[in-house]
This record gives sequence, C-alpha cells and structure tokens, in this order.
Amino acid sequence: MTSRSLIEDGLLTGITSFRIWLILYGGLLIFIDTVFCTYFPTTVLGTILLTGVLWKFRLPLASKDDVEGFFGVSFRPSLQLDDNLDPTSNTPIQDQPGLTVKSRLLLMRSPPSQLSTSSSNGQKNGQKNGGRIVSEAPLIVVGHRGAGLDAPENSLSAIRECKNRGCEAVEFDVNLTKDNIPVLFHDDNLIRIAGIDRNIKDMTLDELKKVDISIMHPLGDRFRKERVPTFEEAVNLCLSIGMKFIIDLKDDDETVIAAVVSLFQKHQCYSMGIVSSFYVKAVYDVRRRDPKIIGCMAWRPGYYRYTTWSSNWENLEPRQKSLYMDWAAIIMDAVNDWGINCLYWWFVGLSAILFQKDSITREETYRWMKRDVRIYAWTVNSPLEKLHFVQNVQLGYLTDSLDGGEAVSVQA
Repeated sequence: MTSRSLIEDGLLTGITSFRIWLILYGGLLIFIDTVFCTYFPTTVLGTILLTGVLWKFRLPLASKDDVEGFFGVSFRPSLQLDDNLDPTSNTPIQDQPGLTVKSRLLLMRSPPSQLSTSSSNGQKNGQKNGGRIVSEAPLIVVGHRGAGLDAPENSLSAIRECKNRGCEAVEFDVNLTKDNIPVLFHDDNLIRIAGIDRNIKDMTLDELKKVDISIMHPLGDRFRKERVPTFEEAVNLCLSIGMKFIIDLKDDDETVIAAVVSLFQKHQCYSMGIVSSFYVKAVYDVRRRDPKIIGCMAWRPGYYRYTTWSSNWENLEPRQKSLYMDWAAIIMDAVNDWGINCLYWWFVGLSAILFQKDSITREETYRWMKRDVRIYAWTVNSPLEKLHFVQNVQLGYLTDSLDGGEAVSVQA
C-alpha cells in the first residue's frame, strides 16, 4: 500500500511537472511565433514607412552662408584656451586648431588680414573666402528682450540701446492684439509692464499704443512715453541700424507665422534674423513655408510641468494642480526632451538651440556642435556667469543687461 502510494505520487508529480513544462514551453513557442512571425515583419515594414514619411516631410537646413552670416563661422571648442593663434597665418581661420571664443575675440582686435564680415544679403565689409562668405567672429552677446533691464523690454528704445552698447543681436517676443496685429510683447497681460490688468488679445493696436510701458521700469524716467512697437516697426529698425534679431514665437498662431514669413520674403533678410520657439510646430510651420529662414528652438527642463525653472527645485511652481495632469506634463516633457535630442533638430532643420543656463554642460556643447547646431545660454545676467560661459563653456549667451559684457570681451 505504501509502495503503491509512493509510485502513484511519483507519477502524479512527474505528470504535473510535464504539464507545467509543456504549458511554459508552448507559451514560449507561441510568443516567439507571434513576435517574429507576425508582428516582427509588420514592425519592420511600419518602421520603414515611418522613416520614409519623415524623410519626405523633413525640412532642409538653411543656407550655410546665411547661418554663418548670423552666427559667425562654426567652430569646435577645445579643452584648453589657445591664445597663440596667428592672425597672419596662411591657414584659414576656420581650419586652425584650438579655435575658441577667446581666440576669436583676440583675433577680432588683430589686423584683419584674412577676416571678413558678411552675409548673403550683402552686409558691409564682406568678402568671399575660398568661394564662401565668412564672418570674422562668432556672435557672443544677444540682448534678451532687447536687454530689458537696460531699457523697457521689447521696445524700440531697447533695440537702440543694444546698438549703442555694441551688442550685435536682440531677441524679442511676438504677440497678437485684438485686431490681429503682431506686436512686441512677452506676457499675455499688461500688469507687470504697465500696471494695467488687461490682456493684449483684448486690446486693439490703437488702444495698446496709448499705454506707456516705461512706468514700471527702474530706468523709466529715461524712456518716458515708450510704446509697444509693432513687429514690422521692430524689424524695420533692426535692419536700418544693422542689428541682428531672434524672433521668439509664443505659439503657432497662423497670423503671426504668416507675418514672419512675409517680412523675411519682403526684406530678404535671411542672414539678419532667425525664428525660435519652445514649440516645434511653430518653427516647422515657418520653415515649411520658407526653408531659407534659419530655425532655432528654445529648451529648458520641465517646460510643460513647471512655470519657470531654476536649479533650486524647492522653488519650482507646477503648472497643473491635478495629479493626472501633472503626470501628463511629465510625459510631455519626456517626449519633448527625446524629440529635441533625437528628432526635431534633424526633421525641422534646426541651426541653433537656446538652452536654459542652469541645465547646460560642456558635454552638451560638444554633442550639439558635432551636429553643427549652435548653442546659446539664457538668461545670463551675472558678469561672472558671462565670463564663465565665454571662457569655460565657450558659448554665447542671451542677457537682460549688457553690464559686465564689456569686461568679458576684454578679458576673453
């Protein structure tokens, strides 16, 4: 009895083990067959089709002459600053080893034996070097909103102030009035700039022109009766005084995009201005209509999740109050970060990226320069930070104030 029970138990155990093995092995076979015999060919075919679609609709890069006319000749940063580059050497500037921002600033003060400043639209002092139009030095300083601490931000006075202080380029924001006129303004509301609790989109241009945007500025006494300029007024001023400009699009509004493309085509100023946005669709829509326009994107960590960003995480304010929307924002940030690093720069044809200053690293600089994409840091206001970005990280920057920039240029 005992022996038969042991035998039966053994058989039952063996049969059970065999059944378990059979189920596991059969499941594995079904999985392999499903993945590699059904979904695998479909996945490969889908990937090929998706790649073909992306290749079909991708946008070409802007003209290299226009890009270099705006940013200067492309260069690679070196680990050590080289102060001994010979400006009289027969080797072209862009081919000399160890070419850094510091070296270029030194060369700017040297006899212009082989240096020239030009662009494809005929900027002054231009000449061709080996069949290509080159610029004598990289663009270093950009006035953020026209250097809004030195004059009312996004104003004509701010643009003139930048020119008077030796700044080569300004960045400004474009917004729409109630009657669909593009104007230079960053916020949706006038409260911060003019102390008036009204939205730009609820005011006509005539109403907006009556608002003095200097009254809240610390240097407002110098800029009394400063008005919000139209987008066309700002571009016309920039072109008349030889000031390069970065147009920051707040969204992909059709009216603004049409106005931007129209002005570029009217003035043929492709080496004097570029278009930038946090939103890839806005840049894509502009460049799809006119691929000659230089494309740029702005980026910072947590753009969709937080209203602002700094290295101090405790002070970050979430955009969303709902837990589910907050998680959705996290996912959107992850997708956006992946897109910028892996897809957007190629698909949209980006020539530059504006990075938030606290998130940029030397490795980031090398990675993007290998792709021939220019990098600028924003918003750099401290003189010590300006010195750090020019000398150590070897990048240009956007700034709210031009104070300290002169020291950087001299010491660099």
